[in-house]
Amino acid sequence: LTEVTDAAVIQNDIQLSHLGIATSENYAGQRIRVIGANLKNTSSKPIRTIDVKMVFTDYDGKPIHEYSERVLRQTQRPLVPGEEFRFEIRQENLPRNWNYRVPITEVTKIGF
Repeated sequence: LTEVTDAAVIQNDIQLSHLGIATSENYAGQRIRVIGANLKNTSSKPIRTIDVKMVFTDYDGKPIHEYSERVLRQTQRPLVPGEEFRFEIRQENLPRNWNYRVPITEVTKIGF
């Protein structure tokens, strides 16, 4: 596995689109935020892993909460060139001063 963390290279190899947020509730009545987006492999090789980072901001645009997660793992089918992949991440108990906007989301690492 060859991992890439250079933002310029990642931007050429993968495209992030259709970023959105929805609200749901769990069985205990707690609010859950579901952040979803599409990732498209624009490289010439299959992508085996993808890590994303989300930054939640307050009403002044200052970062108040960061979250990172691997959304495509080696145990899953690779994302072949030209293919799109939808991911969803669930977040509970976000800070009270969060501005209720979609977090700043970026791909931080991909693996070939």
